[in-house]
Amino acid sequence: MKLLGLLLLVSVWCQAQVTCNNGVTCNTAGANPVISADYTNLNANLVSKVQPTTLSAGSTITSPPSATLFGFVVPSGSIPSAQVAGGLATDTSGRFLTSDGTNINQYIYVAGSGATPPTAPTSGQLGVWGAGFSHLGLANSSVPNAGELLLTTVPNSSATRSVFGLGSAITGGSTSGTYFNINAATNYAGVYLGLQSNGSTFFRMLRDDMNDLTRLQFGDATNAYTFKANKNNPTGIFGRSDGTSQGTTQFLTDLEINDTSGGANAWVTSILGKTTIYNSIATTGIGTIPTYGTIHQTAQTGAISTATLCLAGTASAGCNAGQYHIHWDFIETGTACSTPGPGGVTFLFTWTDTNGTTHSAVSLGMDDASAINAVSQTFHFQTSLGAAWGSGDFNISTNGGIIQYATGYTACTIGTGTYQLDISASQLQ
Repeated sequence: MKLLGLLLLVSVWCQAQVTCNNGVTCNTAGANPVISADYTNLNANLVSKVQPTTLSAGSTITSPPSATLFGFVVPSGSIPSAQVAGGLATDTSGRFLTSDGTNINQYIYVAGSGATPPTAPTSGQLGVWGAGFSHLGLANSSVPNAGELLLTTVPNSSATRSVFGLGSAITGGSTSGTYFNINAATNYAGVYLGLQSNGSTFFRMLRDDMNDLTRLQFGDATNAYTFKANKNNPTGIFGRSDGTSQGTTQFLTDLEINDTSGGANAWVTSILGKTTIYNSIATTGIGTIPTYGTIHQTAQTGAISTATLCLAGTASAGCNAGQYHIHWDFIETGTACSTPGPGGVTFLFTWTDTNGTTHSAVSLGMDDASAINAVSQTFHFQTSLGAAWGSGDFNISTNGGIIQYATGYTACTIGTGTYQLDISASQLQ
């Protein structure tokens, strides 16, 4: 081992005459003579204070500390520019530096408190934290502040590597790399990420492999707003959870998004409950008007038998009890009749009111191109498609029973009367 700039002060107890010559300075006064020398040969080892000193193999220097002094000190100073493998130095903060022959390196360390060293880490651990400790730095260039764990590494461009990973190695990740990855064992049902403030949970990320569910919870487990997604059935639900494994919804404010066709823009959105504020203005009644029943019938050349516009209301489908607005319209399609005569179509409507009375196949009036100034019971075929149209509106109050429609048909004198019918049922309250 080479010791740079080692100043050796040898103190000896003299019980005999000491001869001082050949550059050796002696002070033999008193009981403890002192000998000072630039070069000293001790047991065939040349020790020098002015040039590098090499001890023979197996030589040992033992200098135990006292109650107030260290046994061995490498003072801080300039870092040598010439690197020597195994060289020791300290920086201006007194931290050990070692040379590998090419680069000067610094140890990762855990700081103690005053004269009290840190507790030794448990076997297998990199470091230990606690009162009086400062920081553990893992960095390329930046030195972290006290209390920081700093990683400045850029992810490897690999789909199977991450800067920080828990569990198994990542698979199928981004080819540009990943900063943080958790890859747990199959059927792990615990929490992947949990955030708390003063012991109260405000965010959790969970995975239910048994039911292919992924959940993000905002709030504590028993009273959280949850987004729940199913991998095999691409349905997302956002609502308030009661904290069960399925995230059961307790409250009406629940937004459901279904990608029914797999297309980039094929999103069907439904809101369970009512909208109380729209465009910053408070709503009343049902809130924004929902449409629960629609019909689109094309290329019709005869009467339509009684059919369903809106099913009887249930908790999740149909037209429940309330007030509804019914709109319908006709157009003539195909080839216009050359002689319409009495040819036309009537609109027949069936519902049960809030008194429980059923109104069956009621013929409703409408605006018709041939009777624009009066209500007509019939949509009339015309000799020109552009001149043939009819439209009607009707409001009902229903007890939640089925709502049905039908049409009556009268043929043209010459030609085949062909029509299209569109109907919608929208709830008002």
